[in-house]
Amino acid sequence: ASGSANGMSSNPSSRSKPGARPKTAPAPTSKPDNSASHRAKPIAVSNRQRSVTKNKTENSSDLSDDSNESTLPAFDDAVSCLSALRMPNWDDEADEDGNTNLGILRGIASSNWKERVKAISHLTSFYKSEGGKHVTTFPSLFVLVRDSTKSFKESNFNVARALLEMFTAIFDVHATLVKVPEPCICVSATKLAVEKVGDRKLNQASAACLNSLCAVKQPSKVLAVATRTVDGIKSPLVHEALLGWFKSFCSGFGVSSLSTETQHCLIWILKEVGSNNMKVRKSALDLIGEVHAQLGPALQSFVKTRDLQANVISLVDKSCAANPYNPGAQQVDRPLKCLTKECAAIDSTGGESKTSSSLLSAPSLDLVASLKCDCIAQISSTEGKNSWKMRKEGMDNVSKALERCGGQLSTEGKAGVSLKQLVLALRSSLSDSQSNLKPVAASLIGNLLSHMDDEAQAKFGKTVFPALCTASMNDIKASMRNASLSALSLGTERSQQDGG
Repeated sequence: ASGSANGMSSNPSSRSKPGARPKTAPAPTSKPDNSASHRAKPIAVSNRQRSVTKNKTENSSDLSDDSNESTLPAFDDAVSCLSALRMPNWDDEADEDGNTNLGILRGIASSNWKERVKAISHLTSFYKSEGGKHVTTFPSLFVLVRDSTKSFKESNFNVARALLEMFTAIFDVHATLVKVPEPCICVSATKLAVEKVGDRKLNQASAACLNSLCAVKQPSKVLAVATRTVDGIKSPLVHEALLGWFKSFCSGFGVSSLSTETQHCLIWILKEVGSNNMKVRKSALDLIGEVHAQLGPALQSFVKTRDLQANVISLVDKSCAANPYNPGAQQVDRPLKCLTKECAAIDSTGGESKTSSSLLSAPSLDLVASLKCDCIAQISSTEGKNSWKMRKEGMDNVSKALERCGGQLSTEGKAGVSLKQLVLALRSSLSDSQSNLKPVAASLIGNLLSHMDDEAQAKFGKTVFPALCTASMNDIKASMRNASLSALSLGTERSQQDGG
């Protein structure tokens, strides 16, 4: 059906802005009838519809890379496209008493919420059964519904639920076709689901919509939009509910499905742990526990790199202790997964087989440069009868710096040269004249090696392993023998940042 056949101009110059509705409804596609019951009635553009253009302008810069709608059809063109499908209930119909039953086109623009729900439900039913044949019309469907519902900003929960069910149906069709939806559809659906997830009556519909979307759109991008959206919402109910859904997501899809967005999501979760609302805080800690069960030491190392309040660190540590790390968690066959090529490309580069440290990359530390004092000179000091105090102070400074190190030590370039000098100084301390410093030096060597990758452990270990082996067998003090054995163990095990 052409634009003129439907009472619409197909001239590109007639393109309307998003949300701008025609002042009169288009003529129905059925045979024209001049009777009162079939005559198209003028549709006044309500304040609800006028606000769409304003809202679209205000939000145009928000996530513009993902939600670009410039390629969408104009409203008139969208209506013409959908009219051509001749879907059931599209046009008005008269009953036996001569009363007009609004069709989809006029019903979705009605001020009566029941008519809007009915129209959206008719659209959902049609696309559930026929969507696979008409996948190219989804942009037109999006434009029609967007411009008729204030850009999906519906306050009536019945209409909101109908919209969520429509989006879920759209994503289910894409899952069947193994096809990625239009970005603007994904962004709008995510925002709507996040805004409504805190409503008890809409929680399940919102969760179902988000799960269906993550099956066809890279989850990391969905969560990026979700966390930015919730940051602009004050209601603690929304924050609590989204955290709850996020936990089920981690269980169903796996934390590794977040890929490069893992760090961003954790920053958001840690912020929620510091919430003043007890329920939000509890939901965030429950989520932290699930993440720790899958990422383990990598999560704890990442937390160390963040500037967090002491009470937040304490709460996170307790949640981690209550949810022990499962080394095989990332190899578990999850019940939910992204089906599209977009996600398959991520999986082929690591996906489920990625290590915890690759998901959470903590910055490497130039240990010696990070210290305010010359620790190497302190540890090597032999002048004066109290020089042992200087040596102990140098070791204590290094130990404190290691406690604050959430990632691995930098072993390349100048950082590697200074680190080798430090290891040599500590090796000399294994035979310190002050016997109480010998086990301190041995323990510190083990701690240093535990913060290196496998290659660096082997490289630096060659420098100290012979002396540690000798001390572990021949030293007269049990404390030194035990400290040396512990250092050997730490220096020959995979670091915690690589999964322990």
